[in-house]
Amino acid sequence: MSAPSTALFAIKAFVSALRISTNGINEGSDKHRETYRLFHAILIWDIILERPKHGKILNLYQKETLADLSTAYFLTLICVYKPARLSLRSAIENCVRVLLLHEGVDIEPIKSVHGLFDLANASASMSATQKFRISTLHGIYGELCKTVHSVAINYMSLEIPFQSISKYDTQRSNSNLKNLRDTLRLINSCFYRSFYREIDTLSPRNQDAVLDALPRAIKKEITELK
Repeated sequence: MSAPSTALFAIKAFVSALRISTNGINEGSDKHRETYRLFHAILIWDIILERPKHGKILNLYQKETLADLSTAYFLTLICVYKPARLSLRSAIENCVRVLLLHEGVDIEPIKSVHGLFDLANASASMSATQKFRISTLHGIYGELCKTVHSVAINYMSLEIPFQSISKYDTQRSNSNLKNLRDTLRLINSCFYRSFYREIDTLSPRNQDAVLDALPRAIKKEITELK
């Protein structure tokens, strides 16, 4: 066994020389363009949700949702797939917290993630379509949980720190990007349903970017509400 000082020197040398794989990034790929288009809309929602009127706790969970989504996106791009899935799972949890806080629900007593989803499903003020979107997020969340709880090879990391932590894998990259896109699309729709009245306060360019990232169904739903 190496002495600690020797081992730490070797670790420092490894980290200093570390090269991250970016083979998964293809600027001409439709899936990458679509992923960024959806992510860009999430960045714009932050302009609305950071406003003091929504309350400090909602602001914090919104920031954490954005941070988790950003981390999941970044780690997928540099081919660190398992931690990316864990960050995406955390983003879904925090998004549900934001939505419940907006409905005036006290989330402090909730000690489990399933409790958050149950609370959303039981909310009297939340529309059936919004509950369905949250339920769909719950399905993605359950799939992401297999990263932690499953021994199936598809959910393992298989990359060893101090040997290799970033290695491009087509199947894993595509799977992560699909989960990320599906989650971004649903979160955009959930935010639009809850905060659509504030869209007009954005600049025309930002309004267009948000609306362009939304499915037709949620646009129709909001049109019928107005």
